[in-house]
Amino acid sequence: MARNALVLALAGIVAVLSGGLLFLTAGSATSVTTTSDTPCVPADAWTETTDWVLSSPGEGWRQVDERTVIDEEAYTEEVFVGWQHYSWTGGPLGDGVVPAIPTGPDDPDWQANATQEPHENNPNVTWLDDTGWGLHYLSHGSAGLADWFYLERVTETVEHAAVTHQEFRFAYDHPAVVCPTAPPTTQPPTTQPPTVQPPTVQPPTAQPPEVLPTTATPSAEPSGPAGDEPAVEDTQQPTTQQPTTQPDDVEVLGVQASEPPAPSAQVPTAVDAGLPAAPDAGTTAAQQWGVVLTAMGLVLLASAGGVLVRVRQT
Repeated sequence: MARNALVLALAGIVAVLSGGLLFLTAGSATSVTTTSDTPCVPADAWTETTDWVLSSPGEGWRQVDERTVIDEEAYTEEVFVGWQHYSWTGGPLGDGVVPAIPTGPDDPDWQANATQEPHENNPNVTWLDDTGWGLHYLSHGSAGLADWFYLERVTETVEHAAVTHQEFRFAYDHPAVVCPTAPPTTQPPTTQPPTVQPPTVQPPTAQPPEVLPTTATPSAEPSGPAGDEPAVEDTQQPTTQQPTTQPDDVEVLGVQASEPPAPSAQVPTAVDAGLPAAPDAGTTAAQQWGVVLTAMGLVLLASAGGVLVRVRQT
């Protein structure tokens, strides 16, 4: 039982902490607002130009220049292709006379007869130089028609072209930046309502009633006792009531109407309560999950407390 209580208590603590953190982080995350508005800066139209490049930077760029860059200069090379052997056919030569070298297969004094040296291993061959090719002879004293021979080293000329590549320059036309201008604010004309003067009500003038004079007529009554004074006739003018001048439509208010109105009760706001004023009303789903996790954690903690009480009672 104690182990179960410990497990429930740990689960409750984890749930409470997770729910509280989720509620706080979700609330703080929703209160942050970011703006990506970039202020408009006016600018004139201008043209951007690249340096020398191998290809276009992309769409919208136009080529404005081109050049050829030499990576390796052109050159000529003599390439060895084989051997050509000649025999002297120009007639006898005097002692010590050396024949001229053949000018080619069409030379009348030399006969092209082999593509290799036939006397390569002959010990009686004498070479005029130590290269192993050129003029040489077999007999001593260079006498006789068949004494002189020539071994030509055959080459051909190879032309190597220059190694080059092309480079280009590109331009991009940037349009002018025109910022929108706010339309002028036109204030509507202020129209004063016409002042209506209330009509002046003149109180009615009460005319006194017209009193006609009365004529005394002789009384036919018998005379009274002696010493009685005759009755004096009451000639007092009748009292006429003056009409009131107060208008009929004037309403007389009571005491309550003369008192100032009571101020309305102030509604407490989120700022008065010490809470952050969120831009959007209501809670997010993450905050709701935080409340649920916190409530579950409290329930688990209460269950763990109940289990511990039972353990102590047993």
